[in-house]
Amino acid sequence: MVASDAEIGVEVNVKEEAAKSSRKGLITLSVVGLLCVGGLAGGLAGGLANRGDDDDEEHVHMPLAGTWLSNYGCYLTVTDELWYDVCSWGTTVKRIETYEPSFAVLQMPAEDTYNPRKYLKTEFHSLPGGGWGYCDSIYGLDHASQALLADTSELYDAANATHGCGGRFSHSLLTAYELPIRGTWATNFGATLTISNGAWESVHATWGTTIYRIEAYGDGWVLMQNSAEDLYYPSQYSKVEWHTSGSGFGYCISVYDGSDSVSALLEDTSAIYDAANATNGCNGFGHTFTSPAQ
Repeated sequence: MVASDAEIGVEVNVKEEAAKSSRKGLITLSVVGLLCVGGLAGGLAGGLANRGDDDDEEHVHMPLAGTWLSNYGCYLTVTDELWYDVCSWGTTVKRIETYEPSFAVLQMPAEDTYNPRKYLKTEFHSLPGGGWGYCDSIYGLDHASQALLADTSELYDAANATHGCGGRFSHSLLTAYELPIRGTWATNFGATLTISNGAWESVHATWGTTIYRIEAYGDGWVLMQNSAEDLYYPSQYSKVEWHTSGSGFGYCISVYDGSDSVSALLEDTSAIYDAANATNGCNGFGHTFTSPAQ
């Protein structure tokens, strides 16, 4: 079922009435067009091949795959297909067209204010102490091929941390970010939660076991996918919003039936979740509270 503890037996039923408050955006380049630019066919097709099934022995994951905290206070989760960028000033989800060991070609979302649906090239390098530095070396392009073929040798210098992005700007820096609420917890509804960076498991003696795959996370939120066997919302996406409470945390599943991860993350839940209202701050219902499991 959808909720992770109380919601498993209680909130799901009421939320179906009270909470009513593409997948892949890849551009398919024609073979003819690719041949016209020589080696582009191999480069782009090879990059797209990197995004095959995880069981494919030839599959190479995006080098930046994982969750990161930037030096600007943004939470980035990078997968083989999407680049989630959640900052205090807004959230942007870019689609990854292709990637190589040192760069990726991304597409901006259609709703972007400045460069809707435009392509950019993000170049990156590993840092000696761990983490990554990166630079959007070129952007605002109409086609993925333009970003892939662009000569950015004068725009990106991995060795120049202070002016190596466009010749004037410093690199953005990323450090690995662990989910703060990972661990094992007991809820006020009798469930046991086991949370890692990649999964959220809820076990209740009466309501059974529910396991979600975590897609992305940051400080105060978790984006996760329901299992394909879920009784009510199979394979759909949920957003958990949480806040520290005592030695544990309080939380609310503010979105539980997202058709895809992007829409679930971007849904406006300001009228649903109120961290300061423990009794009615989850769409009129109380928060679920946790404490460290004994």
